[in-house]
Amino acid sequence: MDILFSIIIPTLNEEKYIGRTLQSIVSQKHQGQKQIIISDNGSTDKTIDIAKEFGAYIVTGAKPNNIGSTRKLACFTAKKLAKNSGHFEEIIIATDADTTLSAGYIETIYGLYSQNPLIATSSGPFKTIINEKVLKFGNYFHKFNFFLGALDLQLWWLLKKINNNALLYGLNTVIRRSAYEKIGGFDELAGGSDMDLTLKVISSGNQVYYEENQLVTTSSRKFIDGNGHFSFRKAYKYAFQRESIKHARIVLKKRFRQVFIYQNT
Repeated sequence: MDILFSIIIPTLNEEKYIGRTLQSIVSQKHQGQKQIIISDNGSTDKTIDIAKEFGAYIVTGAKPNNIGSTRKLACFTAKKLAKNSGHFEEIIIATDADTTLSAGYIETIYGLYSQNPLIATSSGPFKTIINEKVLKFGNYFHKFNFFLGALDLQLWWLLKKINNNALLYGLNTVIRRSAYEKIGGFDELAGGSDMDLTLKVISSGNQVYYEENQLVTTSSRKFIDGNGHFSFRKAYKYAFQRESIKHARIVLKKRFRQVFIYQNT
């Protein structure tokens, strides 16, 4: 199957990380068609210059400080570019500017999606390195966060879906273009746009597949305190207590409170 991989990356002053991220993409074992779309939200450092060195397509114009708008613009741009590629199917890979793909990442995705036409979207584990120690956030972490998300949003129907679904994280999301368009894609939320996409997928009757080999490595900046040590408090605050997340919580509660799912129950 001829597949085009569109890798979308939101950026804002990421010169410290973006080179390693892009290097992990261009050096993938699978050498099929791929395009890199950098959706920049106003960088004033060398982020764009570095991205251009790797042949990335740069797009600007998203809402300021709005990660959902930035991702949405990147996906829209990828769709326009894909029309000229002569491919048969487009697979969107969403990741972050401080995150690297494992060496066999796209090879894994190609095998998964070409051999399983019913898979619409997938997520996987991620790891980080703190003081030379590797912390991996795998399937159990997905289930734990899935459970916390359902309770926090008071979406009781979601608890029924915990066994056969994973969460889509902005740093490690893969979705077919057809599925993305069907559910409306990323919404312009300043926070929580990945959780919103997860809920859209599940409420449409599809499954978020968990693939163990869909592995990425992300920077530890979201998890460490001022002394360079892992901080559960900082990680929790980032995930649940930012103002953008609080706003997203209100939106998602209203949007999905009355969703009742009968498929695959």
